[in-house]
Amino acid sequence: MGRPKQTLCYQGQSLVLRAALAAHSATGAEPVVVVGANAELVDAELAEAPVRTVVNADWSLGIGSSIRCGLAALLRAAPEVTGVLLVLCDQPLVTEEHLKSIVCSHLADQGRVIASGYSGTMGVPVLFPRTLFGALQELADTSGAQGIITRHTDCLVVVDCAAAAVDVDTEADYAALA
Repeated sequence: MGRPKQTLCYQGQSLVLRAALAAHSATGAEPVVVVGANAELVDAELAEAPVRTVVNADWSLGIGSSIRCGLAALLRAAPEVTGVLLVLCDQPLVTEEHLKSIVCSHLADQGRVIASGYSGTMGVPVLFPRTLFGALQELADTSGAQGIITRHTDCLVVVDCAAAAVDVDTEADYAALA
């Protein structure tokens, strides 16, 4: 984009703050927010939020490094967690209610992957059970969690969320959102 999308404003809040607050409300827990490039700017957006930020010094290696960094920080803070909910800030139409439905599905069956379904795919936001933490920790630097989702369709629950299809990756995407 040429500027940090985490700090873009939508409905009076930065994208990163919206996602963090939705995750906090949906889970009742302090979310771990992984920051990398522009960490100081992103941290400033979260200054008053009930979150734990962790800096991924290897952010330039790819999304896999950020997932591993966040999971490690989560396990240090809450070693007993039964699952990890991955939320991206660039899906601004994903609501607290959708995240709650993912969490409720997890609580009903803690051995399942709970993915969001949209635009003919399944993906983030997604909740992985503890049994797949090892797979997340072994992600290649440039790999997201999609491969883990597709390899575990035997234990997959998909929660519909058309809003997750709105993804802000370009200036055109942001203009369309506004």
